[in-house]
Amino acid sequence: DATCGNGKDSLALAQMLFSSDASYDQLSNDKEASKPELICIDIQEQALANTTSLLWSKFGKGINNVFRDYITIIERSHERLPKPRDERKIGLICYNLGFLPG
Repeated sequence: DATCGNGKDSLALAQMLFSSDASYDQLSNDKEASKPELICIDIQEQALANTTSLLWSKFGKGINNVFRDYITIIERSHERLPKPRDERKIGLICYNLGFLPG
């Protein structure tokens, strides 16, 4: 999510990537499969705090949690996107341009 804002798009993407059907054990034990990754980017500190809070509330529970292992939140411009862990595959880049607080 190249412009994470309040985290609502990031949450929708995370729910698609990390559905309840795919448990943490399945994600971590399948050595052949490409691991899903969600990268959330924004230049606004408040946007990152809002996104972190929302995603942590849904995916941050437990010792082995999706938030820690598969979600990255970065404060920077989306002008240059960071490289994903698996450089062979990028499935989607989401832009929803706006500016907080509106």
